[in-house]
Amino acid sequence: MLFLLAVGIVAFVQPVSVTCGSSAVTQSPAVRGPEAVTAVLKVSTEDDHAKDTHLCMADYKLEITRNSDKPHEADLLTSDNDWGRKISVQLSGFSHDGKQVIGMFSEDGSAPVKIVFEYNTGDDSTRLFDLRKLAAGLKPEKCLVNAQIIGTLESGAIVIALRSGKDCVRSSQWSLNSVNGPMHRLPKHAAVLQLYSGSAAQ
Repeated sequence: MLFLLAVGIVAFVQPVSVTCGSSAVTQSPAVRGPEAVTAVLKVSTEDDHAKDTHLCMADYKLEITRNSDKPHEADLLTSDNDWGRKISVQLSGFSHDGKQVIGMFSEDGSAPVKIVFEYNTGDDSTRLFDLRKLAAGLKPEKCLVNAQIIGTLESGAIVIALRSGKDCVRSSQWSLNSVNGPMHRLPKHAAVLQLYSGSAAQ
């Protein structure tokens, strides 16, 4: 079933943040999917122990738990960059059919990144979308600060809302179909499948 969503009424997921350093860890609130499946997005950081450098390594993992089974951890990405950089993670939720777990993480510092990920619950595969690269030329860079995942299209493509800000144009919705781009702007009242409604894990 399709649901018409307007950018202005979407409940945006708030990120949780940590400063990259020795043994720093944080995780998103758990979200619930169909059939009692839950997910948590975790990041742990530590010194990269490289000679003559003082960089910090960040390790991103998605933890999936099915019923009372032992949690399964999926490795998403490991990054190595500035010590003390701010890292933020947010887990948006499961797609309406439960086949995708979708979220986002970002880092500041000398080489900032903003990554959208899509984990496939069927085959344990992950796709990573470099939002800064895909959105280059579409919006002023500052607009990406307010980027939020709001759902999927019937095709499975992720839908991103770029919210208005002081230096941004009007709020808009964009679909992510390929990790190599491009992003496609959606009509204002495009039919978007909401993320699974049972997203708040108990």
